[in-house]
Order: sequence, then structure tokens, then C-alpha cells
Amino acid sequence: MIQPTTAPTAPRARTRTSRWLAVLAAAAASALTLTACDSSASGPSDGPGVSAAHGSEAKAFVAKYSGDLTFIPPGKPIDITSLKGKTVWIIPSDLSIPFMQTVANGYKEAAAAAGLDAVVFDGKGSTKEYNRGIQQAIGTKAAAIALISIRSSFVSGALKEAQSAKIPVIGVSTIDAHESPQEGTAGAATFDYVASGKLLAAYAVAHTPGPVRAVFSHVPEFVELEKLRSGVESGIEEYCSSNCSVATINSQVATFKTQVPTQVQSELKRKPDTNWVFPAFDGQAVFAASAVRQAGKGDSIRIGSINGVKANLDLIKNGDVQVVDVGASNTWQGWAAFDRALRAMLGEPPAVSEVPIKLFDKENLEGIDTSSEDALFKGADYRSEYKKLWELS
Repeated sequence: MIQPTTAPTAPRARTRTSRWLAVLAAAAASALTLTACDSSASGPSDGPGVSAAHGSEAKAFVAKYSGDLTFIPPGKPIDITSLKGKTVWIIPSDLSIPFMQTVANGYKEAAAAAGLDAVVFDGKGSTKEYNRGIQQAIGTKAAAIALISIRSSFVSGALKEAQSAKIPVIGVSTIDAHESPQEGTAGAATFDYVASGKLLAAYAVAHTPGPVRAVFSHVPEFVELEKLRSGVESGIEEYCSSNCSVATINSQVATFKTQVPTQVQSELKRKPDTNWVFPAFDGQAVFAASAVRQAGKGDSIRIGSINGVKANLDLIKNGDVQVVDVGASNTWQGWAAFDRALRAMLGEPPAVSEVPIKLFDKENLEGIDTSSEDALFKGADYRSEYKKLWELS
């Protein structure tokens, strides 16, 4: 809650005019306090921090990503007859993170639909395990390997071994949709991280009376999240004035579950005017929300994150601390990664397959089954679209 600055006490001796001015000033201050504290306020104020024009632009940007989705074709139709019966692998950096579970399941689902087998190997947040998984896949003569949120520099030696064995490696959610595939990989399936971050910033500006004072909770090991952070920062810069701010705190893949609660509470004590926290992904947001509640600031601080995970979307539906989420269908990302793996196995040059994003808040989640990605990400039957491209239907 942003409170107005208290004016200094006036001298006792006043003229009649000065007394009336004091009364009017007090009334204005009271009105400002009520506006700042009113939880039903849905737009930016015209005061310091956000202009009405910028607030309208922010709302328009949010609206653009709040509706149904359109399928983005990854390329021309392909004949996959020669690939049926082969085995592909997928290695999430940490299978305990919910969105990675769903991506991996989508990859397996797509493989089964195409007549291939899929093996999932848990990287457990360890570089050693990432490399071991790739080497095991090579040892079993996998036809292709997909890596979820694993930086190529962490596994450069294993990637060279895969290249020598003529096994294509696909990155999943490792880069922004407008970047080139990572060195040593044969393609990528991902979404627009920059736009996702900008959406979180725009939503915060459009729904915050006064300046946005935000904290971005980062995991630098996930290099793609740097694009998300740049999107948040550019969105704040575009839709807000210099009175708004974004600070960054860092945690590690292996320890974020214990680090994030402590770091968030520490940052809230250090910066008591904080009114938004942007965890870099939904797996973090659950712990950040708990920290905000424990700090007794559940009514004054809101959370926005990415990935569209059911647990987080339920927080939004229930009016909890998290109020917004930007997601790309995680099952769809699995299908996109498998399609890119098929194309690499058939000799297509490296390319990036983009999965569209959508913003969720309480309004567009009303009446939606959050356990169903098909209900959440309406507008494109991507399964049928991929099967057409694989000439299966």
C-alpha cells in the first residue's frame, strides 16, 4: 500500500484562509490514502509513476495476449515413416519443477502418436546428471535427445559426443523464440520470454495505483530467464516512469526452494514499499507467495510469474497473492520439441519452433478447469496440426 507523505505540522497561529487551506489539504490527503488502499482499484493512478496514456497502452498490450491462440507452423509436412520404432530421449534439468514434468509428458505423448518410444531422464538440477543423461542416451543409440532448460555450455563435451554419434540434440525452453538455437544443438522449441516479461510488467502497471515497486526473483543458471528479466525491465520502462523500479535477487537451481522464501522476506524488510514480486517461474512463485504471506503482506503485495502451472493458476482463481501468470501450453511445448527432433533426424537445418503465450488472471480463468491445458489454451488444435504435418491424418 503506497501512503502519501505526511505534511509537517503548521504553526498554531493561523489566518482564516490558512485554516481553510489546511482543511482542504487534509481532505485531499485522506482521499489519496483511500484511493491507494482500495483493493478494488483496477488501473494506474494519474499521479507519480504512471500516466493515463501509459496505463491505457499497458492494458491494450495485456488484452492482446488474453484471448484464444493460433497455431504457428514449424515448417512443411514431413514423411516420418523411416523413423517409426526409434527411441528418443528427453532430459529435464529438474523433473521436480511442474512445468518440466508436463513438457516431458507432452514429448512422450507426441512420440507415441508418431510411433516412436520416449525415455525421460531427470537431470536433478545437477550439471553432472545432465552430462550423464546425454551419455546414457548416446550409449543406448537414441535417435534424438531433447534438453529442457539446460544451457549448452554446461554440456558442451557431451554435445560433441552426440554430434559425433550423429544424434541431434534439441533445446526446450532454453532460448527466447527470436534467438538462434544454442551452439551444438540441432534446433529448439520455446516461447517468447521477452514478451512474457513485458506482459507481467504491463499487467502490474495497469493494475497498480501509483508506481510499481517490484522484485524479480532470478535463477541465472537458466540463461533463458535473463530474457524474461529484460522483458520485465523494458515493460516497466515503457509503461511507467522513472518512479517505478525493479530490483533483482538471485538463487540457484538446486537450492531455490529454500533460498527464495528467505530472500523474498529479506528483500521486503529492506524495501518495505515493494508491491510486486516476479518469480522467474511458477515453481518459485509458490515459495515466494508463502514468504509474502508469512511477512504479513498478502494484502499489499502481488505476484506474477510464468509457466501456467495448475497450482499457480488456482492461486489466481482463489484470489490469493499470485494474481497473474503468463504461460505457453507445456504439453504443446513437448509436441513442438518432438516435431523439431523429427525434423532434425530427417536432416532439416537447425531452426526454432515457437509456441504462443497467453496471459491469465482471475477474469479469464473464471469457469476454466485449470487441470486441462486444452481448456486453458483454446483456439488451436496443435495435436491435429502436427499429425497433419507428419502425414498421420
